[in-house]
Amino acid sequence: MKLIRTQVKIVCLIVFVSSRLYLVASKDIFFDSYDSVYYFNFEFFNSFRLPVITLIYSSLQNYTSIVIFQSIFSSFCWISLIYVGYTLFNHRTSKLIFSSTVIFFSYSQIILTRDFHILSESLTLSTSILLLSATLNLKINDLKSNFYFLVSLLLFSGVKSASSVVGLLILFIFICFLIFRQKNQIKSLKLFIPIVLISFLMINFVHSTLSSNISAQLNTSALINFRLWGNESWKDYLLDSRYPPELRTIWRDRQEYNLGQTPDEGVINEPIYQKWWNEGGNAFLVRFMIDHPVYTFAGPFILPELNSRTDYSYTLIHAWAQDPRVNSELIKFDLPTNLLWQEERLPAYASVVVFLSFIGIYFFVSQLRISIFNAAISFRLFAVLIVLFFWSYFSWWFGSKPGGDILRHQEMPAVILRIVFIICLIQFIDVKVKSRKILEGNDSSMSGH
Repeated sequence: MKLIRTQVKIVCLIVFVSSRLYLVASKDIFFDSYDSVYYFNFEFFNSFRLPVITLIYSSLQNYTSIVIFQSIFSSFCWISLIYVGYTLFNHRTSKLIFSSTVIFFSYSQIILTRDFHILSESLTLSTSILLLSATLNLKINDLKSNFYFLVSLLLFSGVKSASSVVGLLILFIFICFLIFRQKNQIKSLKLFIPIVLISFLMINFVHSTLSSNISAQLNTSALINFRLWGNESWKDYLLDSRYPPELRTIWRDRQEYNLGQTPDEGVINEPIYQKWWNEGGNAFLVRFMIDHPVYTFAGPFILPELNSRTDYSYTLIHAWAQDPRVNSELIKFDLPTNLLWQEERLPAYASVVVFLSFIGIYFFVSQLRISIFNAAISFRLFAVLIVLFFWSYFSWWFGSKPGGDILRHQEMPAVILRIVFIICLIQFIDVKVKSRKILEGNDSSMSGH
């Protein structure tokens, strides 16, 4: 029987990987003429794109090889989540529901789409899933689970700029936890040396992210013109910061007419923008956030109330809802797997509110009935949500324009939010089954007496 189970698992594994690979390979490869080319330039220090993804892309070179690699790697990351998630629950029914739900969810069009893009989104999503499974699997005194976590964190941090900052925050939290809770563990050379090496690499990732003037200039120009200009007091603040008003005309002309450059490229290539940038414009967004705390903390959710020229497509609610139709011109799988991704705007926003409300209820109830809920899982899920919110806010503050850009930047948090919702939901099922078995056990013992 054990041999038969092993054979069945191997067959299921092959079917899962090969079916996802077939779906992706049947579509045309998407190459962004502006963005994709930079991922083939591998540099370890001060790189415009981070070393993990540029090493992979520059090594494989061929677009088809990259798509195949992304699809297979993505499949194994989802398998790792299914395997780890299977251990979170006590009862076979809960385990089967979780496995089936995650497999079904992994075939969502939004998730599959990225695997045939020559962009960072596929590997960012895959390493996010890998890091989530490593976090759920983390055992305090188990070196293997700690190594699994650290390697996953390193891969996650070396793919995308925002991930490098988020990854360093996670590493800091992890080290603090070891120092305060497991002093003997961190003193062990088996763990101490890898932590030092990984810390060095991740600090280099963040340094590369912060040293890239091009990305920072583009993002600052975009956020000024998309978010801030329509609010009169914000515009006055911007002009008081000696921002040249003629740059708005340059941006608007390039927005309206195709002049061979994106609007933001046209702005940052102007000498007057470079002069403003070098004279303090490089710190403008941080100063603006400090002086406008309502924008900083509430803006990601209520920006249209602060700037009437925007709408909710500029907010995190829209980003977390996503839109399965956004890449409809690129891909259409016709699979019934978009259940957690509503297409119409109001139902999509309502679904995000439902996910967040249910997760809140889970944490409230799990604290009230801590004896029957798994406290370790609740703690890890809470930590994941804290990081998720920071990740989303950080990306929104410094780089998410409306439209496809904000959807692309917030795609990974949106996926993780739904996985956390699935785990919380099945935790309730697991606890319900557990309570029923306890009652049945009590009844049988009473009848025995």
